[in-house]
Amino acid sequence: MHPTPVVRAFIDQIATEIPRPQRDVLRRLTTPQVASLILDYLVRDPDQQRSFGAMLSNTASPTILAGGRKVNVIPGRASVDIDGRILPGSSEPEFLRELRDAFGRDGRDARIDVLDSRAPVETSPNTPLFAHLARTIRKHDPSGSHSPT
Repeated sequence: MHPTPVVRAFIDQIATEIPRPQRDVLRRLTTPQVASLILDYLVRDPDQQRSFGAMLSNTASPTILAGGRKVNVIPGRASVDIDGRILPGSSEPEFLRELRDAFGRDGRDARIDVLDSRAPVETSPNTPLFAHLARTIRKHDPSGSHSPT
């Protein structure tokens, strides 16, 4: 978990709008030692789990798998293309270490080739558009309690 200052501010702002004890638990999402436990056991909505998880940690999604060409032949090698997203404040070497850790002991010998690399992007919420969106949402849902059906 790598909570950035922008994500900390976002979570803190949400927390100010909800009652205790949820407020206290939500603020603990920025504590790396307990964040995954909170996401796994207390956040029930899978979409919210994914959203908070992606805001708080580097992500890796396998998108292309390749192996053999025949059903009845075990391939000598296989490959996977992974779309990785690195949070601001993190680095490519740190992400690659985390990826190797996720592979486990058997993956330590895997060859990793970086096909494309871009610096992490973080956008400030202190913009007129963000303020307008917040006002519009409050206007239509003052309590912030509407949930889609």
